[in-house]
Amino acid sequence: MINVKNLNKTYGRGEAAVRALKAIDLEVENGEFTAIMGRSGSGKSTLLRLIGLLDFPTSGEIYIDDTDISKLSDSQKTRLRIEKLGFVFQEYSLINEMTLLENVCLPAMCLNGYRSNDYRKRAVELLSVVGLQERLHHYPHEASGGELQRVTIARALINQPRILFADEPTASLDITSAKIVLELFSKLNREMRQTIVMVTHELEDRNYVDRVIWLKDGFVDTEPPSSGCETKLKIIDSNRWHEHMSSPQAN
Repeated sequence: MINVKNLNKTYGRGEAAVRALKAIDLEVENGEFTAIMGRSGSGKSTLLRLIGLLDFPTSGEIYIDDTDISKLSDSQKTRLRIEKLGFVFQEYSLINEMTLLENVCLPAMCLNGYRSNDYRKRAVELLSVVGLQERLHHYPHEASGGELQRVTIARALINQPRILFADEPTASLDITSAKIVLELFSKLNREMRQTIVMVTHELEDRNYVDRVIWLKDGFVDTEPPSSGCETKLKIIDSNRWHEHMSSPQAN
């Protein structure tokens, strides 16, 4: 689904130039839950922005569904992002004057305009999937951080993207909310075969994914960083999913 060849990204010029990514080669298969990991400054978010078409490489090739991104115009890239890609960031970027339901509907409205109300039905379904079926008409200021992140996940899925990109999606959450979000990603991947590429610096998060791509100083590294911490997160039992979602801690 994603094929990256000899990808390079340099910021600045001359002596002030910073090579953020160096000769990156990688592939992500359809239906795979992949984590991009490494120490701070290793190039994780830069790589995600490039393969998510939010920035431009200095050199190299990016293919999504066999489409050579370099041959697309800016408007074609924008269309591809809306149609095939979904994004979840550390910042929720919700519109405070809109309800949670309206926020989820927004990308579908950008794609389809006001010609169909089908997206509203799908938005309700997605908010139910993320455990917020009782909060449809609440506003962002009435929700917790964990709930807001689940809203952004529903919003990212509204156009049925081929790939879901997540950049440090749990960095601003408490431990309980972070576990809920990670288990939600795992559930989406297992049950909906959603392809997910997630940037994270938390070593424990690798317990939720199929594969880890390690970065070090802008290169793909074959070994994880050395650490004495081998803590394993206890993944929430799927049979207790709804019970956990409805608990006071989940809210």
